[in-house]
Amino acid sequence: EDEQTYLLNDRSAYSHFWLNPRGLFSFGAQVGWYSAETGPGDDEEPEDTLTDRRLPGFGLPRNDYGVAGGWVEFDLRDKWEEPPVGIEARVTALRFEDLDENNFDFTRIVADIKGYIPLGYRSRILAVRFRTSHSDRESGSLVPFYLMETLGGAKNLRGFDEFRFRDRRNFLLSVEYRWEVWAFVDMTVFVDTGKVFSDMADFNFEDLHTGYGLGLRIHTPGGFRMRFDLARSVEGIKFHVSGGPSF
Repeated sequence: EDEQTYLLNDRSAYSHFWLNPRGLFSFGAQVGWYSAETGPGDDEEPEDTLTDRRLPGFGLPRNDYGVAGGWVEFDLRDKWEEPPVGIEARVTALRFEDLDENNFDFTRIVADIKGYIPLGYRSRILAVRFRTSHSDRESGSLVPFYLMETLGGAKNLRGFDEFRFRDRRNFLLSVEYRWEVWAFVDMTVFVDTGKVFSDMADFNFEDLHTGYGLGLRIHTPGGFRMRFDLARSVEGIKFHVSGGPSF
């Protein structure tokens, strides 16, 4: 009921280097450029457009950023059969430098851990994911709202709308039970929970946003995947259609 719209025009260009991506241990590096311009949203319904200029980065002229960083990944999965089982973990660090006014300089650290446990048969998998992201700003700088990572939607908190929650820090915990129904067709039941926050003191399991649901997966030997998820939370029932694995 309190939704507001805003305009975001952004452009980006990135290049990355990845060493030993199929091995047990790999690392990568990336450099790039990101540009953003924001403003009010839908002109046809101006009463619903975002106008609060206290929001970091909103309503300012175009901002350009230099982005540099890298990641380290440990992949202990058995990847030579489908579906893969085991543990995969990645830590990523990215530096965002405001190339215009130096008002939005910050560093982002992301940890992403995934586990795939066979339950008797390889066609029955318990999949678990824990992901947390922390954006630490420089003294006197802010993290612009459009570069804050979000929770909500088909990729994480499926019981909520896309981009429902955003802040400088977040964490997500997802659990899925996956089983094969027919060849190239899987079903899953899942629970997602997590939250966004500003201060490290709130990095705990209080005041979580939680959703649960049922999903259908269609895949082919060539790697094509489609996902259909029906999820429920305190904000109602959401239906998502997307491609690729949930995690």
